[in-house]
Amino acid sequence: MSIFSALRHFHRDPLSRLALRREHFLTSQAAQPLVHQFLLPPLPASDVDPWSLDMLVLDMETTGLDAQQDSVLSLGMVPIRAGMVQLGRSQHLYLDACAQVRADTAVINHILPQTLQQGMSASQVLMHLFTVLTGQNSACAMADVECSVRGEVQPHGATRTEPAHVGFPILVAHGAAIERQFLQQWVSACFGLQAELPLLWLDTLALERSLAGNRHSARRDYRLSEIRRSYGLPAYLAHNALADAVATGELLLVQMKHIFAGRRPQLGELYRRSLS
Repeated sequence: MSIFSALRHFHRDPLSRLALRREHFLTSQAAQPLVHQFLLPPLPASDVDPWSLDMLVLDMETTGLDAQQDSVLSLGMVPIRAGMVQLGRSQHLYLDACAQVRADTAVINHILPQTLQQGMSASQVLMHLFTVLTGQNSACAMADVECSVRGEVQPHGATRTEPAHVGFPILVAHGAAIERQFLQQWVSACFGLQAELPLLWLDTLALERSLAGNRHSARRDYRLSEIRRSYGLPAYLAHNALADAVATGELLLVQMKHIFAGRRPQLGELYRRSLS
């Protein structure tokens, strides 16, 4: 490949640009062992089959949309492995944000101050999330934080004997800008890192917009529940972080089947569509 071809490929391939951001981040930011361990694995190649990759779906219930002023009340997460949503390893974490609960959001997400009285701090949640994403044994990791969590940390009586993720972290969310900015706010507060973490996000809202464009659809409603309904997926409890994480994971798998119908699946295309 000539240097000009390589440059054209680099500009066309968002994963190559993300890899460059990752390298720059690891060499330019102050040493933070946990953050560096989190980002140390190389990114998967653009032509890797996404069905073979581990992913972690996240959803946050917040008091608003501004990470500088609002707070996260709960975090739901569920792994995807080998194209299957791992319900038995899902987690629902509440944060100690009792004072931040507002009446206008409580009527939507049904999170009350008493629900959060034994919640985790943002730093505890962030450390636990890093632990999950770096593939450490979650059973050991949960021992330190389980007493701080109110609600089902291990739903369905699941045991955690396998790592939740191996390789560079691939995160999934619906309208990922919200989760991205709150996660970045936590990182800035905990580690003093101002540069945005170079993470690989797949966004089911952006994926649906790209599909609608391909179909010349007039869709205007991109709410998670409405998109699921259009695919014939069942309705789940809305505005619950764990239920929404599961719903998002299921939606992603359906979207992948539509995007790659009759074609070879490639991670690079999913990521490119997620940025549109």
